Amino acid sequence: MSRRGGTAHPAAPAPQTGPGAASGSRSLARSGLRPGFMLVGILIIAANLRAPITVVGPLIAPVRDSLDLSPAAASILIALPVFCFAVLSPTAPWLGRRLGLERALLAALVALAVGILGRSLPSSLSLWLGTALIGSALAIVNVLLPSLVKREFPRSPGRITGVYSAVQSGTAAVASAIAVPIAGATGDGWRLSFGIWTGLALIAIGVFLPVLRHAGPIRAEASRTPGDARGLWRSPLVWHLTIFNGLQALLYYTVLTWWPTIERLSGVGASEAGLHQGVLQVVSIVSSLGAGWVLQRGGDDARPAVWAFGLPGPVGLVGQILFPGLGLLWVILLGFGIGGTFVVVTSLFSIRSANPAQTARLSSFALTCGYTLAALGPVSAGALASLSGTWLTVLLGLTALQIVQLCFGLLSGRPGSVDVR
Repeated sequence: MSRRGGTAHPAAPAPQTGPGAASGSRSLARSGLRPGFMLVGILIIAANLRAPITVVGPLIAPVRDSLDLSPAAASILIALPVFCFAVLSPTAPWLGRRLGLERALLAALVALAVGILGRSLPSSLSLWLGTALIGSALAIVNVLLPSLVKREFPRSPGRITGVYSAVQSGTAAVASAIAVPIAGATGDGWRLSFGIWTGLALIAIGVFLPVLRHAGPIRAEASRTPGDARGLWRSPLVWHLTIFNGLQALLYYTVLTWWPTIERLSGVGASEAGLHQGVLQVVSIVSSLGAGWVLQRGGDDARPAVWAFGLPGPVGLVGQILFPGLGLLWVILLGFGIGGTFVVVTSLFSIRSANPAQTARLSSFALTCGYTLAALGPVSAGALASLSGTWLTVLLGLTALQIVQLCFGLLSGRPGSVDVR
């Protein structure tokens, strides 16, 4: 397979730079510690991916009251990180080439810590700027983390992706569960509940620093030239992955935003609806681990995993329409499908690409388009429910999109690879 600017074996470690870096890297490789260092680094980064976002939903009411935000402004605040994902994902491969994967990820973690802290300061402006900085930092991480997995664990990207997805889902569940109790336990309220996640970002920075000592730049074999961009646009497989990713993200963020409202309108109490959100996160942890195992057994053919985790979503949506009294069952199915499908599509970025640099370009392209859909999902769902006067139209629309997602997932899951010249 041809590449611009040279070639590199996907499993080869990145070149080292700086005095003593080569000998340090050889020492780390000889000791067998590099995989462990990298795995710990990947997992601690993953723990930061969702908690700063999921903590906002449970606290949006006190935030609105404190800062006198309109409902429209509150909706934009919730959607702002996802819009940042869409806008800034294309910059991540360039940053990875300029700084190297590890350094780019570390810079994003520093930005994340600053954003979380800024968001908790007593200022309306700092709330908006901090939220935008959080979204910008996570946009970089979302694109480059699959590249790091591709480079360090080329033989088991699905399994590693499943593990780090389980970690991020677990942390998100904890963030959702403790947000309100922490906000109500002190006079600082929601600001403290937002700000405590700065600590997790700082821990990630501390844990990742030893990895940085042995870091090197990403190889330049896949520099982002106009020809490369045209190649992405022309590849059917790239579009299959992009639509697959976009529709799974749309369902996740729509459910995260509106499912408690949908359940409460069907007669479920507020506390029970909140409990169901926690159940959804916990089930997604289990399905994330299961998806990694199914992908590993399937080899290059990911279609069994697509079937296994693509069907529960539409079944859960139809179940909510027909038998809303069995809400817990439908939440379990939705969580199973959402968690597993996320792992499948994220793993396919690595499985379908030839090297870490191509993984970065592929994930950047897919995430840019996908998160645009994801950002529009909750807004469109709320508008459709308002216009129609019922959430039935939203549920029917989501069901139809889930069927489309399954079709594009099956196309993405066929054996093959992206050939971007």
